[in-house]
Amino acid sequence: MNAEPILAKAERFNRMTAEALKRAEPVYTIPIAETRRKQAEWARARRVPDADWLLPADAPGLRFHHLPLAAPRAVYLHLHGGGWVLGGADHQDPLLDHLRRRVGLAVLSLDYRLAPEHPFPAGLDDTTAALRWLLDGGLSRFGCERLVIGGESAGAALALGAMLRLSTHREFARIRLATLHYGTYEMAGRLPLLEDQPFLDAPLVAWYRRHYAGAVDWSHPELNPLWNVLPGMPPAHIVVGSADPVLSHSEALAAQWQATGSAASLHVLTGGLHGLLELQTPLTVTGREVVAQAVLAALTQG
Repeated sequence: MNAEPILAKAERFNRMTAEALKRAEPVYTIPIAETRRKQAEWARARRVPDADWLLPADAPGLRFHHLPLAAPRAVYLHLHGGGWVLGGADHQDPLLDHLRRRVGLAVLSLDYRLAPEHPFPAGLDDTTAALRWLLDGGLSRFGCERLVIGGESAGAALALGAMLRLSTHREFARIRLATLHYGTYEMAGRLPLLEDQPFLDAPLVAWYRRHYAGAVDWSHPELNPLWNVLPGMPPAHIVVGSADPVLSHSEALAAQWQATGSAASLHVLTGGLHGLLELQTPLTVTGREVVAQAVLAALTQG
């Protein structure tokens, strides 16, 4: 199928989604517990049958949704999206299962603590602890030596923040790729939001940020990892849709990454909305395969 029919389908889907959301109650007006319950029900119906929960005895406090694989090429440390408030480690099984089977990855999706019960820096602390555990020897239990890290939206920001914290770790080079999907990488407001797009409008962005970091100066460096990318980062593959409100974040991150001398590729999916890899949009299958191909290439080269 050529690009034109896919784009036409994407544009039609975007219009229908925008109209449906105008009639729906905004997420930021619904009790958080109710939204989480509905999300969990939706995710339960999509869960892969062999997934389990991993609580490593040598990493107290860490809990992973685990998609196992015998003799994997690498371990994928995944961080889910949801604005640091919503979402769950077991909510992206279709995406993660595709990467597991297509690439050959053992998947660990971290069940990090959520705001407002656990505001900044709790989620980042958990992500850092998980990454450190894997670099300190946790990889060996999976029979491999290579690591891929990444996630969606807020999860992509957590992955970036943990890498910056551990950039001097003696085993940092085991990270062969950062696969970062439509992340929200800064809170200081230096970048504009693309307006009038579904799923992530300005009031919702403000709601997320207020719950996650309301008591902290939003210019805090760890709330703005975009502006603090260091030399010596692993290769990055950055995916975002052209209709994503935080498109500018991904564009700026790719530029920052490259400016430090590290390799970064930016893949913008024309017509893609925020969350395109996790949903069932006309571009979802294309986007998942784009990510799989990038991970395969990184592991083949390494």
